[in-house]
Amino acid sequence: MTSRFKPARFGNADNNIITGTLTIAGALVVNPITVTGDENIPTNTSLVLIDIQSPPPVTITLILPNIDDIAVGHTISFKISTETAWPGSRVFINGGAPGQGVDGGINCRLRDPWQAVTLCNNGTVWNIIRYFDGTI
Repeated sequence: MTSRFKPARFGNADNNIITGTLTIAGALVVNPITVTGDENIPTNTSLVLIDIQSPPPVTITLILPNIDDIAVGHTISFKISTETAWPGSRVFINGGAPGQGVDGGINCRLRDPWQAVTLCNNGTVWNIIRYFDGTI
């Protein structure tokens, strides 16, 4: 089968546009990071593993990138990667600037082992597009 993929023009172009079919086989994760405490999330991150140190309770605040600094459609997944999250631990995911909260609110909260959420930048706020309650 012949690919209809055409390489994007690089150089001084403001936009590189693909006008064919693009298939990616395998995973694509841009700059995964692990956090153990309060953190400003870098703009090029797509996966944040939250390692809650023992003993709980622990409160962690993560600040999302400013929406104006990243592309519309950029997603970031957050996951508590330890079973030491409870009892009483909380992870707050806050907007990077006033009015840039999660689904019109101020923040998103995770608190249970293995709990996860994926947020997507819609150009104005962060929207929750996937959620996992941690039940295995």
